[in-house]
Amino acid sequence: MRFAHPLLICASLALTAPLVAEAQTAFSPGRLFVASLGDDVVIELDPTGVEARRLGAGTLVDPRGIAFGPDGNLYVASSTRVHVFAPDGTLVRSLGENTSLSAARGLALGTHGEVFVTSLDRVLVFEIDGTFLREFGQDDDLTVPAGLAIGANGHVFVCSSADNRVFEFDPAGTKVRELGSDGDLSIPIGLAFGPDGRLWVSSLFGANVVGLDVDGTVASGTVVFDDAALAFPTGLAFGPNGDLFVASLVGNGVREFSLGGTYLGSWPSATTAPFPEGVAFSPHRFSARISGELSRTGQKSIKRKEDAVISFTPGSRTLMLALTDVETNTSDLASEFGTDWYVLHGFEAFATPLATTRVFQGFGFVEPVQEAGVASMPMRVSGVTQTSYFAPRFVPKKAAGSLHVADATAVFSGSVKTKKALN
Repeated sequence: MRFAHPLLICASLALTAPLVAEAQTAFSPGRLFVASLGDDVVIELDPTGVEARRLGAGTLVDPRGIAFGPDGNLYVASSTRVHVFAPDGTLVRSLGENTSLSAARGLALGTHGEVFVTSLDRVLVFEIDGTFLREFGQDDDLTVPAGLAIGANGHVFVCSSADNRVFEFDPAGTKVRELGSDGDLSIPIGLAFGPDGRLWVSSLFGANVVGLDVDGTVASGTVVFDDAALAFPTGLAFGPNGDLFVASLVGNGVREFSLGGTYLGSWPSATTAPFPEGVAFSPHRFSARISGELSRTGQKSIKRKEDAVISFTPGSRTLMLALTDVETNTSDLASEFGTDWYVLHGFEAFATPLATTRVFQGFGFVEPVQEAGVASMPMRVSGVTQTSYFAPRFVPKKAAGSLHVADATAVFSGSVKTKKALN
């Protein structure tokens, strides 16, 4: 298995007409989904917070972590399986058979589209098609792992809830360090990277949510979310408006907070989502065309055009790119770089202009985008610290930008243009 290569899509932001969902072919974008332990279902809420439908009834057992994949499906951690649901609610496949997966909880898609899920004392990794790849953490004192998130550098962050710590692993599964302390965390459960670049952690017994800086300490000047409305917080997700949504296990709802710490209300009522844990927002999806030149070591460069799908969750730091010929796997790009799936973490738009030339910054690179009448809004995949930026609300239907993929033997440089909205 080969790990992800740095990618970048730069897209200028513009207002677009409302997107229309195609019946049963895509999840409506920007909607809140909640895993309910009490009812063993995942609940989809409409934009007003009213229950729209339930998924997984009769299939799910103790549903906890949930995430959307680059294939447009919903992934749900459920006891000894990860169940995958299509937009129409049908079960597509299940991951975890004949493995050590047990008490599945934390769930995230990795930088190659791999599925990471926590088990009793370890993290298991699967291909998106369900093929088991590897496991790690069982020899690193990972104890009752819960929430899981992927960093901009592809590192895996896992709540070791019984230790009151967050463990950081590199993509291969080697433990890098421990974050947090007993004073900061008390049974950490939920993890999410925020638009401020910090790692936000919920503490079940601490009844609060804190933001951890890159050094693993509670960030100076950040608000510690601690409100009477926040009872036994579990799952976390950032919404299209940049607010933090926190599942309240005992409160039987999802609490919304501004990053300034103001409590803004509850989604939904106690009768709708008993004992919620996992929360996630459905992404916008766009068809796209990739055009450029593929250069292989010792061979003549060739021009390539590829159809792709871009998935982007408003307000998040993650953008997914998928080549669409996944059935035949005949794409030059896919065969050269070993995968059909790419996930861009740490995808950000900065409010302050950067250099006008491409600058390589470790894991990824940055490049400004300019369009008539639009301020320069570079987006990046890198570990560079900035204090003045925001996460883009959406990718416009006609967005265009650059794409760069490279490894030791090949380089693809070209452009990406979105063609139309898929939901």
